[in-house]
Amino acid sequence: MRKICLLALLSIVGCSEADIEPCSQVVIGMLESELVTKLGVPFQKSDEVDGKKALMFKGKNIPTMMVVELNKTELGKYQVSHCNIM
Repeated sequence: MRKICLLALLSIVGCSEADIEPCSQVVIGMLESELVTKLGVPFQKSDEVDGKKALMFKGKNIPTMMVVELNKTELGKYQVSHCNIM
């Protein structure tokens, strides 16, 4: 309930949910290419380990560092599996 009230107050003064919760811009299952198109180029990428890698974003719509974890699919593409704010 507190989060809903906070979002309502901030939307009145011109803030969006993305300003409060940057991970709201990321959809679990989104492909890496869609993620980069939506958020821009990550400022850091991890190496692939066991079919997983992470991308780190920070920028205009992402006030704190956001780490997006991706898993490699059977087709060799990467899909979003998790999102964290640091």
